[in-house]
Amino acid sequence: MSTYDICQINTSKLDEESNLPLIQASVPITNDEDYESFGEVASYQALGLTALPYAPDENGAAEGVVLRDVGAFNGAIIGARDERCASVVATMRAGDAALHSCDPEAKAQVRCHANRQVALVTEGTDGNTMLQLLDGKNDKITISAFGGLIEMTPDGINIVAPGSKASILVTGDQITLLGKVQLGGNVPSHLVLCADIATINAINGLISPLQLGAAGGCTTALAP
Repeated sequence: MSTYDICQINTSKLDEESNLPLIQASVPITNDEDYESFGEVASYQALGLTALPYAPDENGAAEGVVLRDVGAFNGAIIGARDERCASVVATMRAGDAALHSCDPEAKAQVRCHANRQVALVTEGTDGNTMLQLLDGKNDKITISAFGGLIEMTPDGINIVAPGSKASILVTGDQITLLGKVQLGGNVPSHLVLCADIATINAINGLISPLQLGAAGGCTTALAP
């Protein structure tokens, strides 16, 4: 008859043949040097989810529930948790679910809220939050990062540049711009100088540059 135990789960990898997780598991007996080792054991996780635990460090280790003598295995992991990364979810309410990375400094997460909101959240190198939110409750899509914002609602789209000094608001058939407006895009690779019909004809090869000069037009129509 199989029995259960709480174990520490250590360095893990994907099996070279099956590509399924293999996790080192051990059950402490009296101290860190006295333990029962299961070696690399199979890890049975939720369908559609594959996770590898972070290695133990000075702040602790991930824990698992090991089922002893199951099938052809001397043990198998059937559940796990890691207190070191528990703070990544911050707060949760009844009905919420979160998927997050397993390292002690975990920042990346996907949050599915009971109120029809789905959020992708992580932290940039500056320590500030980066967020993409699908808000079915308020009919809104939001991308927020670096002090900038992109927001879409049934009424329009609002784009605010980092620093909040320029923005574009598109609603219906109207576009509202805030900030310094520069038309024409990048600096062109060629200068086109057209002063009169004689210059235009010269460009089209209808008269020679000498005739153009005599006509008082511009002698350089294209400047590379």
